[in-house]
Amino acid sequence: VEQLASERVKLLEKIRVLETKLSESEAEAKETSTAADQLAEQLATERGRLAAARDEAADAKAKASAATAAAIKAESKISQIEALHHARAEFTEDKFFEVGEDPTKQLFLW
Repeated sequence: VEQLASERVKLLEKIRVLETKLSESEAEAKETSTAADQLAEQLATERGRLAAARDEAADAKAKASAATAAAIKAESKISQIEALHHARAEFTEDKFFEVGEDPTKQLFLW
């Protein structure tokens, strides 16, 4: 009977130790779960920020492309205007030599 009582006490002590370990494990699991939830929330926030940054970068790229296209168009127009001025000057000079008129009067022909 004493031996059974002693074994019973030992088993009860083992059960208490196991229950304590189980409680500690549950607490650790809860902490880990809370930390995982927080990290998931931070990750979602960072993903949102990254998406916003990508959108801003795409907008900036589009604006830069539009500005480049406008600059190219402006350069083309400037080149056309310069070519017209050059052609007009050559025509006017040729006209002056051919006609022999006063250059100030020739300007009014245009």
